Amino acid sequence: MDSNGGMEIITKTSATTKAYLQRGKLLWNKAAQEQGVDPNNQLPSDYLSWLEKRLPILKPATRRLYISATKEFLIHSYNNDGQQNLKAAIQKSMQMQSNQYTPLVKVSFQPSNTSNQKAKRIDFNELALLVKNTQDMKGKWIKPALLWMLANIQVGLRPSEWKSASLIEAGGKTTLVVVNGKNTNGRAHGLLRHLEVTNLKYEELKWVKLQLEAIRLYVKDDATWEIYYGGVRKTIHKITRKFLTNRNKYISLYSTRHQFSANAKSEGMSKIEVAALMGHAVDETAGLHYGKKKHGSGNCKVKACKAEMQKVRIKSIPQIIQSPRMS
Repeated sequence: MDSNGGMEIITKTSATTKAYLQRGKLLWNKAAQEQGVDPNNQLPSDYLSWLEKRLPILKPATRRLYISATKEFLIHSYNNDGQQNLKAAIQKSMQMQSNQYTPLVKVSFQPSNTSNQKAKRIDFNELALLVKNTQDMKGKWIKPALLWMLANIQVGLRPSEWKSASLIEAGGKTTLVVVNGKNTNGRAHGLLRHLEVTNLKYEELKWVKLQLEAIRLYVKDDATWEIYYGGVRKTIHKITRKFLTNRNKYISLYSTRHQFSANAKSEGMSKIEVAALMGHAVDETAGLHYGKKKHGSGNCKVKACKAEMQKVRIKSIPQIIQSPRMS
């Protein structure tokens, strides 16, 4: 609680807060619908009971998202109208965020949910097939969508990180400067990361440059960014389902970030190097949650910044023994 009796909110980006509130409202309304009550009359305790029954069947990342969104939505509701029955619910949602928390209901199967359906890899042959099959298609966002995927497999940015990324030339080297997403939440190794892209092939570096140029020309503010990103995301959804019919998991922009991680691992990079390249605060994050080494092409020519590698926290024991390459 703060001095005014309101719930104290941990600092996070406005975009993250907005996303959590939107997700929390969707979950709240879904719970009300499934329980046959008006959302305005739903009790927080009933909502949390509904959510708790679903936690065991969710993947860890989705579970964390739902709990964080729930807490944000409940705190927002409390600060707006001060309902006393929300206090206990907020405390409960905080307990659910603890690593020691165990849901009351245990489920022994994994359902087919949205997270499970998203692909953590996309190889270059699939991208080449998309390029070939969309040549005669009409659509404003087809070329931007293909360009974004081609560029991002080379550098592995989060979608939002492209908005402010830039290339600099210094000392005969070309470096992509990225404002790390999730830095304010303590999940990045710092405010910025620097990816040396000098060794990319001419065509690969060209894709990165064209992607930056396209964003610079189209995006003027947050509104135009949302239009641009939304058009690309929907187009990828459309063309991958149309032309990659043998896929049982759907490709998204994040699939290219996963593939970048897989490529870096198969190139022989250490966990610290991969973490620095992806902007992670901890060395084990990419290993646990991102593309697997076996799915990599062994073709990652981007180099991590030595100073940023030194900022990565080491949690995996094997990494302490390993001597990472410095650049």
